[in-house]
Amino acid sequence: MAPSPRVSGLNLSGNGLSGPIPSEIRRLTSLIELDLSYNDLIGSIPHSIENMTSLSYLGLSVNRISGSIPQELGGLIHLKGLSLRKNDLVGPIPSSLQNLSNLISLSFNLNHLSGSIPQELGKLISLRELLVFNSGLTSPIPESIGNLLNLTMLNLAANKFNGSLPSGFNRLTRLRELYLSNNEFEGVLPQDVCLGRSLRNFHAFNNRFTGPIPTSLQNCSTLIRLRLEGNQLTGKITEVFGMYPSLNYVDLSHNNLNGELSWKWEHCPNLTSLRISDNQISGEIPAILGRMAQLQELDLSFNCLSGEIPREFRGLMLLSKLDLSSNTITGNVPTEIGLLSHLEHLNLASNNLSGSIPVLIVSCKSLLSLNLSRNKFWRSIPSEVGNAQFLEVLDLSHNLLTRKIPGGLGQLRMLRVLNISHNSLSGSIPHTFGVMSALTSIDLSYNNLEGPLPNVKAFNEAPFEAIQHNKGLCGNVVGLPKCNATGSKKHNQHFGARITFILILSFSGFILLSCTLIVLVIIVHHRRRNIRRENNEQANDLAFMGIWSYDGKVFYDRIVEATEGFDSKYYVGEGAYGIVYKAEISEGQMVAVKQTLSS
Repeated sequence: MAPSPRVSGLNLSGNGLSGPIPSEIRRLTSLIELDLSYNDLIGSIPHSIENMTSLSYLGLSVNRISGSIPQELGGLIHLKGLSLRKNDLVGPIPSSLQNLSNLISLSFNLNHLSGSIPQELGKLISLRELLVFNSGLTSPIPESIGNLLNLTMLNLAANKFNGSLPSGFNRLTRLRELYLSNNEFEGVLPQDVCLGRSLRNFHAFNNRFTGPIPTSLQNCSTLIRLRLEGNQLTGKITEVFGMYPSLNYVDLSHNNLNGELSWKWEHCPNLTSLRISDNQISGEIPAILGRMAQLQELDLSFNCLSGEIPREFRGLMLLSKLDLSSNTITGNVPTEIGLLSHLEHLNLASNNLSGSIPVLIVSCKSLLSLNLSRNKFWRSIPSEVGNAQFLEVLDLSHNLLTRKIPGGLGQLRMLRVLNISHNSLSGSIPHTFGVMSALTSIDLSYNNLEGPLPNVKAFNEAPFEAIQHNKGLCGNVVGLPKCNATGSKKHNQHFGARITFILILSFSGFILLSCTLIVLVIIVHHRRRNIRRENNEQANDLAFMGIWSYDGKVFYDRIVEATEGFDSKYYVGEGAYGIVYKAEISEGQMVAVKQTLSS
């Protein structure tokens, strides 16, 4: 009789299984592989599983299995792979697992374990993968981990490990993946982390590491991703990095690194993200960075960079994020940046940039956020900013901008945040703002704006601090006058001014009419006097003719008689050639007589 066939492998992953794992599973003693992953299993791991002594792989990941990890797992001495990731397991890692001398891969990721990594796990010398990411573990890493010389992947991230890394870490020279991030580690990083020239991914971000960046990284040509941000690392950035043909992501932000940016970054042809913000990097931005054609993100913010923005950045045609904020960069913004068609986030805030805002930049149709605040930009806000139809955040505050707010801003229908405070903008807020329903935050304070606030939520609910220190705004914000009252007051003022104008005009008309009449009277009177004078002159002429008909001596005697011998009381003045006297030679007829002086 032929022997009955035996099942050596059972793969039920992703089959929608639910309920607890039946204890009868112990009967499958000849089973070599059991994979129940990606189901909805609940309950605990049955202790009877120790009878499945032939197992070389046990996969229970991505279920809802609870309880503790049974000590009995240590009896499955043929196990090469054990995956319990993403369950609800609690308690410590059992030390009995030290018996699994053939174990190659061990994963407890995404559980709720407690305690530390057992010292005994250092006996698993065949282990290549140890994964305890986000498992709730604490305490320092045991020194015995340095015995796992065959480790190629070690993931300790997102736990509560503390203390310094054991010196044995430097013996782990075969590591290809090392993840230490989001813990409370301190001390120095392992200096020989890439001594075996096989390291590809090294993440140690968000810890308390101090000291220099590992020297072995300088010639680590296999490196693909490097994340050391959020520590207290020191040293000159110029000296510790080399050329990495496969590197695509670097983040060294939030450390204490100094020195200048190296030309070597150009020789990272696959680099898509370079982030070195919040350090003490100085000097100018190397123009060669513009040759990094694959670069999508460049963040050099919060450093001590100087000089101008290189025009060579026009070569970064895939760039989507550029952050150079909080440096001491000077000069104008190169218009070439506006040619970067993939640019979504541009932050140049808190520098010493000047000149006018380039039209090409503000009209870039891919922009989602634009921050040019705290610079020395002047002139007006370009009306072309309205062409950036996907713009969500616009901050032009703390500049020297003047003139009116362009109505084109009202075309930014997706704008959520608008800050144009601390400028010298004037005039009223454009009526086009009345349709900007996406706005959630505005700040127009410290300008010379006047008139009503737009009737949209962001303005109606704005705090007074966001609109204070302007010329004459009105609206429903507490602290502002109501526009209706202001309108009535202005109407009354205009009405009063109109009445005053009419009264002044009427009074002016009366005065003008009166003056006209007076002038006419004066003219008539003057004409009458002239007529009388002409008549008198004709009579006098006749009298003179009578006088001149006499003998000259007789006429002279008449003058002497009339002036009483040229008495001083008839003196009028002196001319160029003699003294002038007045004399009445006949009734009502006065004449001026000049007595010539003898030479």
